Amino acid sequence: AEDARLFPVGGTGVNLMGALDLLQACHTIHRAAMLVGNDSAMLHVALAVGTKAVGLFGPTNPQRTGPFRNKNSLVLKAGLGRVAHDLLTDFTPGPALDTLDAEAPMALLDAEFVASECSDFLASETNR
Repeated sequence: AEDARLFPVGGTGVNLMGALDLLQACHTIHRAAMLVGNDSAMLHVALAVGTKAVGLFGPTNPQRTGPFRNKNSLVLKAGLGRVAHDLLTDFTPGPALDTLDAEAPMALLDAEFVASECSDFLASETNR
C-alpha cells in the first residue's frame, strides 16, 4: 500500500504496512522469520505464534506492556538500547522501572544499531 512506500526496507525485509487485513497479517507473521515493530498488537501476535519479534520502544515502558518472559523477544528502548529480559519481569518500583519509564522519542533509536541488533537476534539460536 501507499504507506509501505514511505518506509522502504532493504535486504530481505518486506514492509507490508497497510497491505493486509488482520487474518492475512497473522498468517504472514506466523510464516515470517522475524517481525520488527513498535509496541503493538502485531508484536504480541508474533510472540504468540512463535515468531521472533523485536519490539521498538520509544516513550512507552516495556515493563508495563510486555513482552514478558519470552525467549523469542528482543526489546530495544530509545535512549537505552537493548533491555535485559530480567528487567521485563521485575515490576518493583525503583531505578529499573524509573529508567524504562523515560519518555525518549523513537528517533533516538539509531537505525544502524537496530539493524545490527536485529541481524544478531535473527542469527541466534532462539526460536521455534
